[in-house]
Amino acid sequence: MEITEITEFSEDLSGVSAGQVPDGDLVPMLQELQALQRVIAAVSADLAAEAETRSLYLR
Repeated sequence: MEITEITEFSEDLSGVSAGQVPDGDLVPMLQELQALQRVIAAVSADLAAEAETRSLYLR
């Protein structure tokens, strides 16, 4: 998922809190949220690994 896709998706979600999303649109949105969650987890893991590598390098 590209950064622009994440931005567009977060803009789409703005209607969810206001209850403006038709029920039929919720399943695709939840699938997108799960995909976004996987991206965030992968980035977090990469950052943690890089931090560990830098920590070992500085010792």
